[in-house]
Amino acid sequence: MDWLPLLSTLAGAAIGIVATLIADWNRWKREDHARWEGRGNAAAKMRKLMREDLGVGPLTEHHST
Repeated sequence: MDWLPLLSTLAGAAIGIVATLIADWNRWKREDHARWEGRGNAAAKMRKLMREDLGVGPLTEHHST
């Protein structure tokens, strides 16, 4: 039996699966980053509005030495 066509088909399938997984992983990573960035921007906007409502400046931490 000639094994070359079978091995070639299996190698092509494996390469296709790996390429798809890498592409999906990159897309998920990019979407997750965008989602967290959006949450950070929304939180920053909320902090700004709260400071304006309270009439205070930026909140800072003071450390005693």
